[in-house]
Amino acid sequence: MARVAKSGLDYFPLDVTLFGERKIKRLKVKYGPLGITIFIYILCEVYKSGYYLKVNIDDLSLDIVNELGSAWCSESKVREVILYLAEIGLIEDALVSDGVITSHGMQAQYKRVLKESRRQLNMIDYLLVNPFDDTHNDTFNQINAEENVINVTSISNNDAVMQQSKVNKSKEKESKENDQSDKPDRPSSDGLAPPTLHPATGELIKRGFITEHDFCLPNYNKLFQDVSKRYSYEDIAKCSNYIIARMKEPIAEIEEKFGYFSSSLINNLKQLKERDKP
Repeated sequence: MARVAKSGLDYFPLDVTLFGERKIKRLKVKYGPLGITIFIYILCEVYKSGYYLKVNIDDLSLDIVNELGSAWCSESKVREVILYLAEIGLIEDALVSDGVITSHGMQAQYKRVLKESRRQLNMIDYLLVNPFDDTHNDTFNQINAEENVINVTSISNNDAVMQQSKVNKSKEKESKENDQSDKPDRPSSDGLAPPTLHPATGELIKRGFITEHDFCLPNYNKLFQDVSKRYSYEDIAKCSNYIIARMKEPIAEIEEKFGYFSSSLINNLKQLKERDKP
């Protein structure tokens, strides 16, 4: 029987400049050694699983107390530290409410370790970095158009191997069909052919924000293609996650979902860019 591919890491690098980083300094000032210990514990648990940890805060807090000892911390204090990690950006704030612990830095480090150890990269869910980019810039605009889209019906490696094994004549036929698929997405005449998706659109589907049959899929594709020319994948993912979390709150019913998401994404990206100006 074939061995199941391992997604977690046995080790991960820890930068020697860790204690000089701005966010770590803020954590040290507020929570001292306890804050640092909890953060490193979370790093270990995330990398043990892969690049994210699926767990709610209460369960994670209890696990940490059991590991460190109740003589040194309480569940309420650990929970407070975890929420502060999200507040200062050491973990992704918008995903914590979904019971997911990850961050841009964790995912970038995970991707780098797998590449250096020549292991297969399989990053699909809760993406904050661009898995297709090897430049470590994690931006969509430095990727060619072929790498910039995926198809919802062919994302597994087995499918890729099958495509490579086809005869040359079949490849030429597929190439002509792919040339046609590069045109703007629109539903097929029989309504059965799935549209080609931008990776960020695919992430919205995985998060359950939209479905793969949503009539506005071409609109989401074009939106992400446009903003990817001006903003990094990290910023796009951060703003998308924030909007999704915001739309889960009991606010007034939104009639035009795409219109709301589009305007919110653009406005939040602009605000984020202004905030990061020196």
